[in-house]
Amino acid sequence: MIAKPLSCSKLNGADFWSFYLSESASNEVSEHHARVLIDCYIAAQHLQALADGAGVSLGQQLQEVLPDAPHIRSGDFGEILCRSTLLGFGDEPEFPVYRWRNRSHKNDTVRGMDLIGYVKGASRKDDRLVVCEVKTRATTPNQKVAIDCYEQLTEGYVTRAASALLFAHQALLRDGQTERAAELARFRNPHEHGSYRWRLTASVVHDSALWQDSFLDALPGSYAFGSGVEVQVVVIRVAALMVWIDLVYDGAIADAAI
Repeated sequence: MIAKPLSCSKLNGADFWSFYLSESASNEVSEHHARVLIDCYIAAQHLQALADGAGVSLGQQLQEVLPDAPHIRSGDFGEILCRSTLLGFGDEPEFPVYRWRNRSHKNDTVRGMDLIGYVKGASRKDDRLVVCEVKTRATTPNQKVAIDCYEQLTEGYVTRAASALLFAHQALLRDGQTERAAELARFRNPHEHGSYRWRLTASVVHDSALWQDSFLDALPGSYAFGSGVEVQVVVIRVAALMVWIDLVYDGAIADAAI
């Protein structure tokens, strides 16, 4: 996907970016996204251990991990697609925690911020804490999708980030990723204003045929968070999004079986 600046008269000072993925292009990268999907849900060694313990194939075991409720699938997929998109965008933020692994059962709603990560600068004053909320609409249009995403992102983001950072740090330590936990720990006190900058990213993943640029008109004309906060709006439009979601999930199970 190629990033293109998106023209918008709202949120004066914010960065707007648009991505588009055609049906043919999405089909071409389905295999790659299926592998990414598996990794986001479960570590390879853990999947193998569970399958061995249950005496089933990897594909069968993966079906016990991947959600099958349509709204959970859609929401997870949008977040994972947004994560992949942002990883290769601009200054390449890091999102070290796979939050989709932390649920009590496969159709459980994962609570907390959708994505939390960082951009590490040459010095601490150049660091950025990146938090992202994602709204996915695969079957029905919603003219309030952009403003809903933005308001959820900006409401109490400091306090919510503090909780998310605590759980993210513990999850990394639990998984033996001490170096990544140490990198994230430099942001562990989001109430410590002035030590780094913020990037607030509101991202909409939407079926292309159902998307209208006028959905952005619901956003406020400006924002007032001070010089230490950047606001970014990302719109990812995908042709036949629900079809692709099902294709990638089915491909993930097939890939695990192989």
